[in-house]
Amino acid sequence: MALPKLSPRGVAERSAPGKPAAAQTVSILERFPLDVQRAILDYVPRKDLPNLARVKAISFAARLHLYRTVQLRVAQHEGFVRDLDYFLKAGKENLAMVENISILNSTRRQCSRSIGHSWNRDGSWKEREEYMENVNEFNDKILIILRYSRNLQSVRWFHTFKMKQSTFSMIIALSTRTLTNIETHGLIIDDHPPSTPLSGLPDIPRLKISLHTAATTRHCGVLTPELTSIFTQQASNITHLVIGNESDIIRTANSWIATRNIPPDRTPIYQLLQPRGASIAEFRNVQKLGLIGLRVIPLLNPPDPVILRPALDLYRLHSLSLDSCVGIETLLGGLSRSARDSDRPYAQTRLKLKEFRVRAENPSQTIKTALERFLASFKGLKLLSVLLDGTDEMIDHATVMAAHGGTLKVLVWEGRRSLRSNHIDLEHSIDGTPAFLTLLSETCPNIEELSVVLNMRTLYLRNQGRLYCPCPYMMLQLPRLKTLHCRDFLVPNSRSLLPEYAIHANRMVATSFLDWGTHAHFGLSKLELLAVGPINFHDRWVQNHHSHDYSVHPERGPIFYDVRTMQDNLMDIAHCLNPLVKVRARTNDIVPNDVEEIKREYRHTRVFESYWLR
Repeated sequence: MALPKLSPRGVAERSAPGKPAAAQTVSILERFPLDVQRAILDYVPRKDLPNLARVKAISFAARLHLYRTVQLRVAQHEGFVRDLDYFLKAGKENLAMVENISILNSTRRQCSRSIGHSWNRDGSWKEREEYMENVNEFNDKILIILRYSRNLQSVRWFHTFKMKQSTFSMIIALSTRTLTNIETHGLIIDDHPPSTPLSGLPDIPRLKISLHTAATTRHCGVLTPELTSIFTQQASNITHLVIGNESDIIRTANSWIATRNIPPDRTPIYQLLQPRGASIAEFRNVQKLGLIGLRVIPLLNPPDPVILRPALDLYRLHSLSLDSCVGIETLLGGLSRSARDSDRPYAQTRLKLKEFRVRAENPSQTIKTALERFLASFKGLKLLSVLLDGTDEMIDHATVMAAHGGTLKVLVWEGRRSLRSNHIDLEHSIDGTPAFLTLLSETCPNIEELSVVLNMRTLYLRNQGRLYCPCPYMMLQLPRLKTLHCRDFLVPNSRSLLPEYAIHANRMVATSFLDWGTHAHFGLSKLELLAVGPINFHDRWVQNHHSHDYSVHPERGPIFYDVRTMQDNLMDIAHCLNPLVKVRARTNDIVPNDVEEIKREYRHTRVFESYWLR
C-alpha cells in the first residue's frame, strides 16, 4: 500500500481545487486510505469521535499560546547545535509568533565522558579558545531564531555560553519597536566591533536592561563604547536597570569572606557608566534599580545625602537592590538623615520605595546601624529582603516590623555567621525584644511569601518541650501565607544518601511540622508551595558543573513541594507534600524542578529572587 508523500515538516501537502499555487497542510491521518483510517478509529472510544473534528482547529489556535512564550533549555556543551537545530524545525511561521524567549541551560548531564573539557567555578570552560568558538556559533544560531520574530518583547539569556556584546546590540536593533526587556547574566566583549550601526536607533518607550556582569573595556572598568552608546541613547527610556559585575564578586567571595579581610575595591557606578571624556547618562525614568558589586558612594564631597546625581535619582525609585556593594552605609545614612528645613528624614518625606533588597558580606557595625536607621526612617515597603553573611547578629527586627509590618507582603530574612550552616536564631527573644517569629505573626498580617531559616525537626529533638512551644509555629498563623521557604535543609546532605531518600526525608520532616503546627498551635493551612534548602548563585538557573549538576545530585539544590490539605481523623487537617521533580524514563534519574519552572507554574515566587553568592 502506497503511503502519502510527506513534506519536510512531517505533514502531507495537497493543492486546493482551483488554486494550484496554494498549498494546504493536512495531517498524516487524513491522507491515509479510508480503510486504514477506519482501522485506527476502531481504537478510539466512541464518545471521543465527535472531538476529532475539532483537533485541527484547536491545533492552529494552540500555536499562538505555545510559541508566544518559549523557554529554550539548550545543552551547555557541543550538543547545543542539535538542540537549536531541532527548535528551528518549527518553521518560520511558528518562530514568528515568539514574543518572550528564555535561553537556559539544559537539565541533562553536562556532556559525554569522551569530551574532556572541565568547568571553572563561574560556569565557563577552562579551554578558553574552544569555549569562544562555541560561544560564537551559539550566538549566531540564536540570532537566526530571533530574526524570525516580528513582535519580540523579552529576551532572557542565562546560559553557559554567554551573550556577546554584538548580539546584545543586534537584538536592540532588530526589535526597537517591541522590545521591553533584555536580561543576561554576562556579556562577552567581541574580538571585532559589531558591524551594525547603533547611532540613530529609534527610542524604545519602556525598556528593562539587566546586565549581571557587564562587558567592560579591559583595565578600565567602564562600559565599552558600543554599550555606552546604547545606554546614552536610551537612558531616558530605561525604566528598569540592573547592572554590575557579579563574576568579579564570585571570584573573590570565598577568599575574603572566609578570612574577614577588607573586601576588594569595587568599580564606582559612575566609572562604569561614564566613558572617558563623556558626560554621565541621566536615567531620569528609572523606577527599578539593581546594583551588583559596585561602589555606590556619591562623587560629591561631602556626598549628596539623598541622590546619586546626576546619573540616578533615588526619589523616583519604586524598587532598589544593593547586592554586595561597597559604600551602602554612606548612601543609606544620607537617605535617613533629616532634611535641613524639617525634623523628618528625607526618605519619609519624598521616597517612593516599595521594594528593597540588600545583601552584604561581613557587614560592619556601621553598615548595620545605617541599615536600621534607613528602614526605620520611612514606611510602606511591600517587599523586603535582608541577607547578611559573616555576622554574629542581625539588625533589629522590631524596628523594621514597626515601620513596615502592616504593608509587607514578601519578606526574606537571614543572617549567617562565619560558617555557612551556623544561622542566627529566630526563635528566642534578644535583650527583651520578642522573638522574630513571634513578632512576625503579630505585626505582619499581610505576608504572602516568607523566606527564613526554620528548624522543622520538631519530632527528632531530645527536648520534647519544644513540641508545646508556640514560637516555631507562629508563622503558620499568618492568614495570607502562600509560599514558605525554609532556607536550610531539614535533613543534612551526605554522599551516602540516595537522592530520592533525601527528598523524601525532607518531606516527612516538613509534613510533621506543618501537621503539628496546624493541630496544636492553630495554624491556618493556607500554604500552596514549600521550598527547602538555600538558594545561591548557581541555583537560580541550572549550571550543571561541579557539585551543582542536578542530574547527579538533585538534593543539592532547593527542593520544592506542592502543598495540599485533606481531612484527617487525628489532626483534623493533614498536609500532603508532593515533590516537584521529574523522573527520566530511561535512566530513572531524578531531576527536581528548578526556580525557573517554579516561577512559571506558581504565582507567589518572589522570595526566590534573593540568593547567596556561595
